[in-house]
Amino acid sequence: TMLLQVSYVSAQTSIPEKERYILLWDVSGSLLSSKSNKDHPSVDEYTGQNLKAKSGNGLWMDLKNALIKSIESIEIDEQSEIIVIPFYAEPLDEWREKANVEGKARIINKIEQYQYSYTVEQRTDLLKALERFEEIVMEDCLDYVNIMYFYTDGAHESIINKPEYDC
Repeated sequence: TMLLQVSYVSAQTSIPEKERYILLWDVSGSLLSSKSNKDHPSVDEYTGQNLKAKSGNGLWMDLKNALIKSIESIEIDEQSEIIVIPFYAEPLDEWREKANVEGKARIINKIEQYQYSYTVEQRTDLLKALERFEEIVMEDCLDYVNIMYFYTDGAHESIINKPEYDC
């Protein structure tokens, strides 16, 4: 997983007191076992941990659990906001809630209930997810400190939206 904090503050304003947590969640097939993606690494290069032996579902449950833990760790704040965006070829949905007890519980429930749906045509497009993040930030960038969590295995697979650099 990758964590990136992005903030925009104008010189003419004070630093916003509320935060917006934007969690981009890759729900593509490369997070599952080797049966769904032959290019998925079998061993984590940093820890040496066997990635394909994780209950037959690759990184899917690990990423889902990490996402939930991140939301649980967000401080309760009635003014702040949590947004979760599941994506693969494009953003699939957008769940917005206040960072209060009820809002966090609703988002965690959606994550827990989310069912993986694999189709052969699906390709991970990291850039489309990042473009949606940018759109959200620009909606009212002076009102929030925007914090992005990017949950992905890092495999950009889009044929159409090929970046000039290696994601």
